[in-house]
Parts: sequence; C-alpha cells; structure tokens
Amino acid sequence: MSEFAKTKHRQSACLSVPHRQPYLDLIFSASTHLMRQFTLYIDNEVRGPHTEAEVQELINLGTVVPDSPCMPEGATEWLPASQFFTFAAKIKLSKRLEANEEEIALEANRLNPDDRRKLMMYGLADAATVDQINQTQASTILAEHENNLKQINKKNKIIVGTIFVLTLLTTVSFGVFTDIGGSLVGKVVGQFIKDDPKLPDSMRRFSNETQRFQELRTESQNAVFAKPTGGQSIQPSLNARLKIPATTGYSVNGKVDLKPLNEMLKRWGIKPDSEIKLYLLPSEAPAEVSQKITDQAAVLETILAPVADIATLEKIKSDLISSFPIETTITESTALQTEIKNLKLNEVRASIERVEYAAREATRVAQENESKGGPAAEDAKIRRSWGNNLRAFAGKLRDLENRFQIWSNPNNRKKVWSEFNSGPGSELAAWILSTEAKLIPVNETGEFTIPECANLDKNTAANSILVSTRINGDSVFLAWGSKFLASQEIQSTQIPRDVFLAREQYKVTTHTITGNRPLVVRYRVGDRELSIRRNSPKWYFLNVAREKDSDSLVVLVSAELQEKYPVGSVVPYSVLLDLELFPRPTESITPSPFTAAE
Repeated sequence: MSEFAKTKHRQSACLSVPHRQPYLDLIFSASTHLMRQFTLYIDNEVRGPHTEAEVQELINLGTVVPDSPCMPEGATEWLPASQFFTFAAKIKLSKRLEANEEEIALEANRLNPDDRRKLMMYGLADAATVDQINQTQASTILAEHENNLKQINKKNKIIVGTIFVLTLLTTVSFGVFTDIGGSLVGKVVGQFIKDDPKLPDSMRRFSNETQRFQELRTESQNAVFAKPTGGQSIQPSLNARLKIPATTGYSVNGKVDLKPLNEMLKRWGIKPDSEIKLYLLPSEAPAEVSQKITDQAAVLETILAPVADIATLEKIKSDLISSFPIETTITESTALQTEIKNLKLNEVRASIERVEYAAREATRVAQENESKGGPAAEDAKIRRSWGNNLRAFAGKLRDLENRFQIWSNPNNRKKVWSEFNSGPGSELAAWILSTEAKLIPVNETGEFTIPECANLDKNTAANSILVSTRINGDSVFLAWGSKFLASQEIQSTQIPRDVFLAREQYKVTTHTITGNRPLVVRYRVGDRELSIRRNSPKWYFLNVAREKDSDSLVVLVSAELQEKYPVGSVVPYSVLLDLELFPRPTESITPSPFTAAE
C-alpha cells in the first residue's frame, strides 16, 4: 500500500470511530487559535490588529518577515513574528537527489508547504484532513478563497469611501448645524461598524473621529456669545459733562408788596399806579448805576416827606458836612473838604457839581494807574474807593437841595421829581433796557416765580432784582429791600440736574457695527479636515456728542435704535439713560470651541 493510501486509511479509520470527541476538540482548538489577532510594526508604522489569516497573507506577500515585530492581542511587548508563524525555509540544494518512481508519484501528489499552511490558516482544512487534498485541489480552493477575500476587502473600502464622500456632500448640502446634516456621518458609519465588528482599527478610529465631530457640531450649535464686556451706566458721565451756569441753577419764589410807597403817595393825593414790574438783572449793577438807584430813592423820599423848617435844614446841613469822606493821601480831598465846610443852602447846586467832578476824576486816575503795579496800583485802589464815597455824598447834597427847594416852595415837589427823571432817572431806565434785564411776570397779588436764576437771598437780591412802578407817569426803580417795599423773604430752590440734562443736545456723530467675524471649528476625520463655520453676532454702537464737545460717548444700541437715529440726529436724554457706555466699540469674546478663521 502506498504512503498516501496508508494515510487515507488511517484517517478513514479515525473518522469511523464512534468516540470522536478528541477530534472535535482539535477542530475547536484550531478554530479558536485562528481567531487570534496580532498587531504588527511594518515600515515604521503600527498596523492592525490583524487576524492570523491576514498576517499569513502578509507573510505570503513578503510584507511580514521572521524578524518583523509582532504583538498578540493582550500582550505588552513586541516579539519576532517567527515566534508565532512558520516561515518557509529557503534551502538551496547543491545536488539533486535521485528518486524512485514511487517517490516521484508521491511527490507529485504532495502539497506545497505554503499552500498547506494557507489551507489550515484560512480554516479550509485541519491537520487530519489537509493531507487528503492534492496540489491541484489546493490551488483551486486557495485561489477561490483569496479572490473572495480580495473582493470583500475591496467592497469594504468602496463602501467606506462612498459613505464618507456621500456623507460629506450631504453635510454640506444640509449644513453642519442641522440634525440631518451633522449627524449623518456618525449614524451611517456607526451602523456600518455595528454590522461588521471585525473591521480593522482604522475603521474604529474613523467611527470615533466622526462621533467626536458630531459632538463638536452640537457644542458649536449651543455656543453662547455673551454681550460685550466693559459697559457701564452712562448717567455718571452725563452728570460730569453737565455744566450748569451759576445764574440758572435755582428757582426763586417771592412776593412784591408796595404798601409803604402807596401809603406815602396817598398823603400827598397821588394815586398809586397798579402796574408792577419785576426785573432780574443779568449781572450785578455797576457802582454808578447803583448810585442812581439810591439817588432816586432819596429823591422819592424827599418829595414825599413832610415840609421841613429852616432849623431842620440847618441840622441836616451840619450832619452832612461832618460826613464828608476825607482821604489824607489825596491832595484834592483836603481842598474839597474846605469848600464843603463853607456850604450855603442857596449854593448847594454848585457844591454838588464840584463833588461829582471830583468823583469822576478820582475814578479816571484810578483806571490809569491800577494796571501799573506797585505804589501806583495802591493809589488807584484808594482813589476808586474815594470816588464811590464822593458819589454817595453828592446824593446827600442833592437831597439837601431838594428839601431846601420844597421848604421854600411846596409846589417844587413835582419839579424836583421831574428834573431827576429827565436826568439821572432817564439814564437809569436806559441802562436797564440796554442790559436786557429779564422781565418777570407778577400776578395780581404780587407773587412771582423766577424759573431759573442764581441762588438769591435778601442780601444778594438787592443787587439782582429791581421793582418798578410809575408815579405821575414817571418810572421809579426800587432795589429789593427798599424802605418803600414790604416784600416777603424770597425762597431759592435748587433745580434738579435732570431738568438740565434733559435739555442736553447729544447728536449722533458716527455709526459703528462690530462682530460678524468668521469663526471656525476644525477637526480631522480620516484623511480629510472638516470644519464648522459660524459668524460672531453683530453689535451696534452710536457715537454721540454735544456741539462743543472735543470727544464723543460710545453707547451700545440695538439695530433698530441705530437705524432710528441717523448721523446728525439728537438722541433724547430719556433714551440715553437706558444705554450702556463703553470706552470704545467692542464685540463678544469668542466662545469655545470656535477660533478665528484665517
């Protein structure tokens, strides 16, 4: 019996034995052994894990050699591939051995060792049945099996590539921010991996990468762009920029009462005028004007006073001479004092003119010397004070003259009044009109309100408020606090700053829009880099300023407000109060996972 026949007989006998468990265990063990997976290190690259069949194919192709680093699944170190796989020995025979006919026939039917290993590696045969297959059968079986493996691998590659490309195109079509577009990659590939758990590690990595890309897509969808930081209330800045003039910060209330004047007029049969005017002076009256107001009050008091006798006039004259303003440093003072000492009642007019002339000269010299500095400036200061005192003294002389005229002829009262009003009185009225004094309305009971003025009390009001009425057709101007008035105390109330802030004219100078910057999230899936793009939100700003401002305020507004207030328009105070002030136009901080697109 030939060796092939003997072997076949032994196998048949083995298969015919009822107790075949050891054979089945051998088959199960071989199958389990073939299921092992190995990781290889080839051409400076880690590959795998691969099944034994895939490794054996790489050995057959020459990709894996005996020294190739190999690591079985679960191992922790690299070992030569020869420790796990059998490599064909490359033996060169120097002499061909002669074989008999029986050996030649046996050799013709013997399997190629490589094909024998492939049959066992692919699970197409086991150690008990592999020798029953001849070389021709083995070649046919292996060719068909390896062709099937190539078709499967090719199919897998085509499926994965097609899925990837189609998914990318679908993602672009639907947009990475939609559920259907952004999740197609993960869903399709995940299903593919689920259907075939034996896919290589590269497919698992691809699945993990697509899953991470889907997570980034969700994260980018939920990214919140916060409002620009650095804003603050605009109220403090508006308050700091507001400048309220000292003459307009208060509201003043008061009441005019002419009862003292009217009582004196009635004694002489003069009918009081019902018209009352109140003037608010823009500034304090000059000394010359104040003197005219004082003189007018003195004349009014003279003509309304009872007739004085000669003894009374002499007493007034004596008191007047003793009140002459002496200034020892001024030469003219002594000479003028000597003249006044020799004053006669019928020569009062000449003395008045002499005193008024001296007052004017003193003022003129003071104006010339006050800018020279040193002793000249000190002398100017003295002369200006002396000149003011001389004017007041001239007013007393005029009162004495008027009293003398009235004493000598009671009918001179009207004449005295008319003469004053045609001279100093008319000059006083003209000055009031030229200063554009503000006429304040007075109601029937004499009450008045000055809506905006300086902080006034009974002292400061004497230089700022004039009460006017008419006597026999001539105007009379009385300072606040005059003896002819019984006016109550005036009350000053500070006006709230908001009243003035509401009048501020803040105009739009510039429109600014920030944001809308392209942002991106990049992530590599397989050999392709995918990106999720989104623009940062737009933020709208107005630059506002008043006419004389050298800089502007930057406020954050809505798109609607920016459109509502074009450049050049005024933004009301009520609108400004609700806006935030920023140092400069700014935008949102870029949230994770976005970065600025290049």
